[in-house]
Amino acid sequence: MRPLPLCLILSLATVALSQPVQVQADGPPGEAAHGLHIPQGNRINFNYNMSDGAGFRWDIQYYGTIGQGTNNAFSGCMYLQVNNSGLQPRGAGWVNKAGDEVEIGPFQFNSPVRVFRRIRVYKDLPLARWLDIFENPSGQEQALQIHYHTNTNYTVSETRTSSGGTTFTDKDWAFVTKTTSGGNSPTVLSIVCDPRSKVRPSVQVHSNTVNLRYNIVVPAGKSVILCHFQSQGNSQTQHDKTMKGFRSYRLVKDLAAPVQKTILNFTCARGVEGVDLERSDSEDSVILKRGDTIFGRIQNTGFTLQTLFGELKLKQEDVIGMAAGLGGDTQVRFVLTSGQVVRGQGADLRLSVALGGGGQLDVPIADVSQWSYRISETKPADQPFAAPQAVLRTGDILKFDPAKVRFSFRSRYGLATLRAEDVQSIALDNPGNIVHRCTFVNGTRLGGFLEPARISLALGLGAPLEVDRDLLVQLRFSEEENRPPVLAQVIMNNEDELYGRFVERSFRLATKYNAVDLAMDHVKTMKLEEGQLAVEMWNGTVHRGLPAQLELPFEIAPGTVFKLPTDQIVSVLRPDPLPPEDIRKQVEALVARLGAESYKDRQEASDKLGQLGKGIVPLLQKLAENPDVEVRHRIQEVLDKLGATSAPDNADPNNPFVQGAFFPR
Repeated sequence: MRPLPLCLILSLATVALSQPVQVQADGPPGEAAHGLHIPQGNRINFNYNMSDGAGFRWDIQYYGTIGQGTNNAFSGCMYLQVNNSGLQPRGAGWVNKAGDEVEIGPFQFNSPVRVFRRIRVYKDLPLARWLDIFENPSGQEQALQIHYHTNTNYTVSETRTSSGGTTFTDKDWAFVTKTTSGGNSPTVLSIVCDPRSKVRPSVQVHSNTVNLRYNIVVPAGKSVILCHFQSQGNSQTQHDKTMKGFRSYRLVKDLAAPVQKTILNFTCARGVEGVDLERSDSEDSVILKRGDTIFGRIQNTGFTLQTLFGELKLKQEDVIGMAAGLGGDTQVRFVLTSGQVVRGQGADLRLSVALGGGGQLDVPIADVSQWSYRISETKPADQPFAAPQAVLRTGDILKFDPAKVRFSFRSRYGLATLRAEDVQSIALDNPGNIVHRCTFVNGTRLGGFLEPARISLALGLGAPLEVDRDLLVQLRFSEEENRPPVLAQVIMNNEDELYGRFVERSFRLATKYNAVDLAMDHVKTMKLEEGQLAVEMWNGTVHRGLPAQLELPFEIAPGTVFKLPTDQIVSVLRPDPLPPEDIRKQVEALVARLGAESYKDRQEASDKLGQLGKGIVPLLQKLAENPDVEVRHRIQEVLDKLGATSAPDNADPNNPFVQGAFFPR
C-alpha cells in the first residue's frame, strides 16, 4: 500500500547539556519503524553546515545542536537533556538523498528509552525543523523529563509571543527573541506547539538563555516525537509573516502517516478541524471500516444529505471528502472546499470508484470509514478561514452572514451590543466554566453570556438556521488578532483582560498625604498592592492610595465603553505614558534643534534629550517620523541610548481609535 501524505505537528525547543551517558550501538531499528528514520547510506561528519531558503546558516554539531548560526545568533542552540542527563557527542551521522536533513543517534540515558535527533533545514523556506524521537523497546511505559536549552550569543533584550505578549502563556504557540547584539545577529522565531495542542512546554527566557521543559510518557514498545521549528530573520515583520503563513501539515509531507501521528506537541488536523482525512497527492482514496484502502477516481457527480437545516445537495466540485460518524453515530460529515463541515444522514449513498487498472467498484457509504479527493489546486490540503463560522455541538461548522446577526454580550460591566468587525470569537463551550468567553480582535477577553438565548444565523449554504445558544460551541468572526501595542491593558480580578483607552483624562487618588489628580496620559502602570493602587507615572514617580471614583470608563472598541469598577482592577499597563505639556514642548524644541546647521547645536540637543531619561521615549517614538534624515538619525541614536526602538510596530495613525489611544487629543 502506498503511503499517504499527511500532516504533522511541530514545535521549537532548546535544551540544556549535562553529564553525558554511554550510548548503545549505532543505527536505528529495522523495518518495524519504517519511515521513522533516515536511511543510513550517506554518512557525514560534524560540524555539518546547511543554509535555509533565506540564506541563513545552520551549523549542526555532533549533539544535534546548532553552534553559532548566522552572525553569532547562538552560542549553542537546541541542547537536549533527558531525566537530567545530557547527550554524549557523536562524531558521525547520516544525511538524506536531498541533502536537507541529517540524523544522529541513538543516545541512551538512565532509561531503556533510546533517542534519535533529526534536523531538517528547508531549502525553500527560512526554517529548520527538529524531530526528537523517543523509542521505548521495553515492556513498561517510561516517564521522561525533557529539557531543551539554547544559549544566545548576546543578552535577550526583547521577547514577543504569538499573542503579542512578552511572556509565554497557554494562549501562545510561538515566540520571537531579539538580542542586544552590536552587529547583525538575527532575531529568532521559535514555534513550540499549535494553538490547540494539549502537550505544551513551559518556556523561560532569562538573560542569554531560553529553556523549554516537557513531562512526557513513552508507552511500552512505542515511539513518540517532539517536533520543533526555528527561524532566523532580520525583523519582527519577517517573523510575523512566517507565523501568519505557518501550516504544519505543509512541512511534513516528507514524513509517513504513522510517523506524523506520533508527534506529541501538535494536533494535526487534515481537511478541517475535527475531521481527520488521509489524503493523497496523486489519487482519490477510500478507507473502509475494516481498514483496507482503495485508490482510484471517485466518479460521483454530487451527493444529497438530510441535515440539521433540511435537504442539502452538494456538487462534487464543492467537496473535499467525507468521514463516518464517531462511535455509533450513523450520520456522516462532509468536508467542503469552503472550509465548512456538514453533518447529515447519507446511509443510502454509494461511492463509485474507477480503479487505476480498469474496472469500477460501487461501495456503500455504510462500509466507508472515510474517503477524499486527491490534493489539487481546486481541492487544496488546507481550507483557510475566509468567512465567519458557527461551530455546533453536532459537529457542523457552518458559514454565516455576520451582518444579519444581532447579538449582545453581558459581562459584569453591563450589556454591550457587539459589532462583528470588533469580535474575533465567542466560545460557549468552556470545560469547567459555565461562562462564555468573548475575544475581541484587539485581544480583549471577557467572561459573560451571549444574548439572546436563541440565535438566528443566515447560512452561506442558503438555508436560515435558528438555534439555541446551548447548541453552539463557538462563533468565529476572524482568525486575525490586531492589537496595536500602544493600547492600554487592564487586568481584572476575574481574569478578564481588556485592551483599549481610558475615556476620562484624569482620575483622583486619595494618598496618605492628600488627594492628587493624576493625568491618565502620564500614567505608566497601576497595580493592586496590599489593598491600595500603586500608580507609577511616566518619570518613575509612584503614588499609593485609593481611587476616589468607583468606576473608570474604558473604551475597548469604537462605541463600546465599559465602566470598570476600581475595586476590581488588578493591574493597568499603558505602554505609551506621555510627559506633561511643558516637557513635551521642551522635547519638541530639542528635536527641532537636531537639524540645526551647527554641529555643536545638534550635538547639544542630542545630549539634552538623553538627559531627560526614558520617560520621553513614547514621545520620541512619535516624533521619529521626521522628513529630515539627520533628525531621524539623531532621534534613533537617542532611542538606542535609552534602550528603546523607533516608532511602535502596528501603530496606524490613520486609525481613529488607535489615534485616540496614544496620541494626545
